[in-house]
Amino acid sequence: EPPDGYGDACGCDSRTEPVVPKKEEKKDACTIVETLLNQSNGGKNGINSCYRKNYNGWNCNSDQFEKSHAGACMPPRRKSLCIYILTLQEQIKDEDKLREAFIKCAAAETCLLWHNYKKDKNDNANNLDNTLKGGNIPEDFKRQMFYTFGDYRDICLGTDISSDSNIKGISRKVKDILNSQNGKTHEQKITPESWWKSIEKEVWKGMLCALSYDTEKKKMDPIVRKKLTDNNKYSKVSSTLEDFASRPPFLRWFTEWGDQFCREREKQLESLKKKCPEKICKGTDENKQKCTEACSAYKTFIKNWKENYEKQSEKYFQDKKDNKFESTSANAETISSNHAYEYLNKSLKKLCPDGSCS
Repeated sequence: EPPDGYGDACGCDSRTEPVVPKKEEKKDACTIVETLLNQSNGGKNGINSCYRKNYNGWNCNSDQFEKSHAGACMPPRRKSLCIYILTLQEQIKDEDKLREAFIKCAAAETCLLWHNYKKDKNDNANNLDNTLKGGNIPEDFKRQMFYTFGDYRDICLGTDISSDSNIKGISRKVKDILNSQNGKTHEQKITPESWWKSIEKEVWKGMLCALSYDTEKKKMDPIVRKKLTDNNKYSKVSSTLEDFASRPPFLRWFTEWGDQFCREREKQLESLKKKCPEKICKGTDENKQKCTEACSAYKTFIKNWKENYEKQSEKYFQDKKDNKFESTSANAETISSNHAYEYLNKSLKKLCPDGSCS
């Protein structure tokens, strides 16, 4: 018999150890994306209140931006960026839910952009899908993924320059969640910048996985997934992706604007050449009229894009004068580029060394 008061201590051999609850493992990015797309029919008609893309031009209206960023132009893609899941603030209570929301939104956006890309190409969808099945992402579409990745980074860091109240609300939510965890789950203070660094690889992985989803079989294609992730894994694209994504939003969008202008101008020139062949002056009145209309359309195209360029050029000059590009990954190019067109030329060559966007 144990002495009085020592019964519990002496009976330790018969006691069971307290059960320590296991920390729930984080879901893999591709698992998160597959579940999302399973619930959305592969994104054919939209994903969680994010819908198919429609090209409706660039928006250079100053009321779309913070006051200090008048002169910037917002890409058509960015105007309808998928953020719905990130706006469900009552459902996003902690870091894990926030992480999942960023992965879901970036993956949904990628899926919807791909559907739109195939439509814009006027190509047999199977040809482009077969390109993906071979583990290859068309370079011009990969650039769209880079542009998109940078936009989500801005939202996380609170560096987005639009006046969108929903975007501002998401950025505040990120700070609130991280601040509430500092001192509890993190020994060192975590910031939006350091937290983004901890999830950026998974966000990119989720974007790749969205492209490997088989909309016919309604499941992730493991072979395509492996090829895409092996060929485009974060470690292979990170130097270019990190450099580009960390540039000021205005400069990224300006580069995207230049990328699109080059492609659109090429289409316009092809149309002009077809309708205005060398011997058009000896042709019929009907063909002459078609040439006249094509010339008018080309002039209008150049006029509209020139106006947008001039706005952005003026902002570039002022921001450079105000040293806004110092301490950014664009510093070297902006220092050596007194004019906006010089910066565009350098940034496009850096983004696509094969010359496909310059």
